[in-house]
Amino acid sequence: MSQKERKQNKIKKIMDDAAKLLEAEGVKYFIGVVDRQPKDPDGGKAYAQSDVTGEDMCYILDMALPTREDLKNLGIWVGQLIIARERELKKKK
Repeated sequence: MSQKERKQNKIKKIMDDAAKLLEAEGVKYFIGVVDRQPKDPDGGKAYAQSDVTGEDMCYILDMALPTREDLKNLGIWVGQLIIARERELKKKK
């Protein structure tokens, strides 16, 4: 098993353990982690333990991004992320 796989498995176990503790507290939603790898074109991996449906995601976004300005900034950030990844992939080719 590679070092990367060991790290992914360790993160998954931490999240599984946290999910059990949160479930015991009656927490319905998710916990997530981003493993940033700035030298990798994929930018990292997101791991999530979730009980969230597509409908729930709208409520989560509404709580996290309460103003129109927040939504605009998210759109700008996502656009910059997509452009950066495309540039990085072109460099590798």
